[in-house]
Amino acid sequence: MKKIKDGRPMIFKHRDSGKVHNMMMVVQGQRYRYLGLVNAEDTTPVDVWGGHNEAGFGIINTAAYNLNGDGGDTDGDGIFIRKALELCASLEDFERLLDTVKKPMDINSNFAVLDAKGGCAYYETGNYNYVKFDVNDPAVAPDGYLMRTNFGTTGNHKLDQGVERYQAITDFMAEASKAGHLEHDYLITHISRYLKHGVTKLDMYDFMPEMENDTCFFSFHDYITRYSTASVVLVQGVRPDESPLNTVSCAFGAIAFWKATDSRDG
Repeated sequence: MKKIKDGRPMIFKHRDSGKVHNMMMVVQGQRYRYLGLVNAEDTTPVDVWGGHNEAGFGIINTAAYNLNGDGGDTDGDGIFIRKALELCASLEDFERLLDTVKKPMDINSNFAVLDAKGGCAYYETGNYNYVKFDVNDPAVAPDGYLMRTNFGTTGNHKLDQGVERYQAITDFMAEASKAGHLEHDYLITHISRYLKHGVTKLDMYDFMPEMENDTCFFSFHDYITRYSTASVVLVQGVRPDESPLNTVSCAFGAIAFWKATDSRDG
């Protein structure tokens, strides 16, 4: 996630899931209408895995496995994202939701959130507590962006997962920043195609066969992309002087689906 130089924040999610058939769906929520990434069979939907609403509030998550100690995985992350999209217009609303939702929250995630007022932050969130990392704070994000994979920086590091992927995305963002490529179109088309390992630095593109019908076997473990990669979604927010309706979500690996819930255009 980052706050780009023209003032519009962005959040990005690379999704791994056993549910590889994904779609973007427009739904009228309890308070706000939203566009969300869902599993294709979840047409209600119950769980949402990223997107934005008509108030210009956007959210994604990355599962963290170390924020609840030995408590293990949780099942409430997608439900909580849906609630946030339905009810929140700002980071303050999101924090209020975190403060008031019933505990334990059944959550073990890093939530990236943006709003139409220029807010952009990560929330490392477990069952009972959360810690905010504000991307607008130079002391927190000196390069103007933050990354998370499958662990929280405030969690139990003996339980960290996705460390190799964190190193890979750190390398990618440093290269992209140096080349001046921190634009939405570059990030969504290149992050999930980055095939350099974070620890070994082996780049699978260096081992590609010359002919498409040739066979090449390669150890493919703990790259950014995995066999379970289902989709990616990027949300670009607005500047404070723009309409929240200019907020955009775009996704790869997910079909678009419109759920006709009211007569409004959009």
